[in-house]
Amino acid sequence: MGVPDWIFLGEKARLELLRWLLPEAVAPDWGESLVWVEYGSSSAIRRGLDDFWQVQSSCLLPGMTALVAATAEQVAAVGKKRETRVGVLEEFPFGRQSTYETLRTIHQEDPVREVLVVLLDLPLLGGSTDLDAPEDQLEEQYQAYRKEEEAVILYGAGDLPGLLAWRQDTLLGQRRMALQELTDMQELIRVIRYDYEYMVLDDLQETLLAPAQLERICSFHTAKRGLAYCVWVAYQRKAEAVFFPPSDAGGFTEPVAKLYRSTLRVLPPAFWDIDKDCDLLTKKLRQAWRGWMRQPEWEHLQLNPATEESYEKLVAESGINAAFFKRLMGFVNEEALRVLEEHLQYRYNGIKEVLK
Repeated sequence: MGVPDWIFLGEKARLELLRWLLPEAVAPDWGESLVWVEYGSSSAIRRGLDDFWQVQSSCLLPGMTALVAATAEQVAAVGKKRETRVGVLEEFPFGRQSTYETLRTIHQEDPVREVLVVLLDLPLLGGSTDLDAPEDQLEEQYQAYRKEEEAVILYGAGDLPGLLAWRQDTLLGQRRMALQELTDMQELIRVIRYDYEYMVLDDLQETLLAPAQLERICSFHTAKRGLAYCVWVAYQRKAEAVFFPPSDAGGFTEPVAKLYRSTLRVLPPAFWDIDKDCDLLTKKLRQAWRGWMRQPEWEHLQLNPATEESYEKLVAESGINAAFFKRLMGFVNEEALRVLEEHLQYRYNGIKEVLK
């Protein structure tokens, strides 16, 4: 058995398809067997190994192959090429739970696979007790599948060439893939706090949050250079220059942007410009930093006179360094994470709206 052009799945409906493919042959009891179909000038049926049938059908196009199975599980391990299409066959009564489960399985395992729901328009058997008229339920279920974003056709025995020639609308396939990736992104947003801890906080412990770096920020040298304003603002401006350098390289936003890109990697880049998006995130973080670090109750302390002795006394009596460290860590641990989560959710909501 090779790699098929088509895989057809269905309960009783697949037996009807096999009758159409082999109009001149006396069909065996197919049971739950896999049936490999390839082109042949006339119908031919041969029993293979392990409950497997090989048949030839003149109804296929030359060179075309198909695999007919009862369930998606039967073909899970079957090789598929990028162009392999899957037809999920359904007969009256329509809207079966098994059909929905099959579609869910296929889309979860292979979101970009071309899938077609085929509603078979067959004569109703005389013994049926279903109260709905088949033609009414057929149209109703056709619309129901379309609302579920499924490609669906109504099919009768006279249009086998049309069925075999079907291709999925490219935009529909891309949209389905994007919706699946959007679901993956939502899950990544849900656990972003844990990723933030080891991808950002752990990284910063050896760089920006290292004790030596914090001591350089809250130092006499920093306070002395900021004589035109208060000590707190001098610390804030020094920390901002360290945490938000012009190039972002080595700054706080570098690991945050790396995490952001990692979270959005599940989406195709056609939806947004990732570089501009990271620039926007950086602006939001810088703006949040300035608002978070603004503390009027600390902005009255000034270094006067500008001596190291005076500085040591101010620090000891006011506790300003401990207060600044605590506020800075609050931004890193809490506020920056909030900004990141909100920006991810903003991007998620925007893409979701586009895909409606």
